[in-house]
Amino acid sequence: MIDFESDEGIGPIGLLDIMAALALIFILVAAIFLIDLRDQDYDISVLSQQKDSLKIAEERQIIYLDNLKQEYLKLKEKTDSLSSSNYLLIDSLQSSNMELIQELEKRKITKIIIPNELRGKVFFKSGQNKIEGKFQSTLDEYVTMIKDSLVSGKYNLVQVEGHTDTDPVSNKNRQFDTNWELGAARALAVVEYFISKGIDPQYLSATTHGEYKPEERKTTKSAKAKNRRIEIVLLKK
Repeated sequence: MIDFESDEGIGPIGLLDIMAALALIFILVAAIFLIDLRDQDYDISVLSQQKDSLKIAEERQIIYLDNLKQEYLKLKEKTDSLSSSNYLLIDSLQSSNMELIQELEKRKITKIIIPNELRGKVFFKSGQNKIEGKFQSTLDEYVTMIKDSLVSGKYNLVQVEGHTDTDPVSNKNRQFDTNWELGAARALAVVEYFISKGIDPQYLSATTHGEYKPEERKTTKSAKAKNRRIEIVLLKK
């Protein structure tokens, strides 16, 4: 037989323990729930802050992009302005070049170079400007051509240039002190001869380069002989 009397207090104590255990479990569950709620509130707060930060960053990005766009528009405006200026400059240069080309085409130049020593003949004696007979016959070869060019209007200026070598002028009478003067005197002598042959003086001019525009820079006899010359330049002004 089982004696129940010896265990009288077990029933009520066991129930209290169960109740206490349940209460403890409830408290733990409530505490966990509250912790979860607090964590959720924290997460929501963090997410809200992150959202605000993203919103601020987005607004800043929009402002930056807008400023960048404005800078681009300003730069584009300057570039367009410079392009327009360049186009105008290029057009202007092209127009100027075309005018220059047309002018050069109008001013076709013919140059006749007559060395002082030609075909074994010396046209001017040393230090002198007198045109000898043999030089007259050489000039006569060009008189008709020059006249025809002036009459046709192809040219309207005949410029006679006197050139010398670098040797100092030496003559007994000291008629010319420098090669500059000698070159001018020889050019003028040719102009006067052309006038005597019927070429209108209004189309003629005489100039000198003396020794300062040589054909050859060397100082050999052949180079000096090449530098002593008369140049007849026909051009249209």
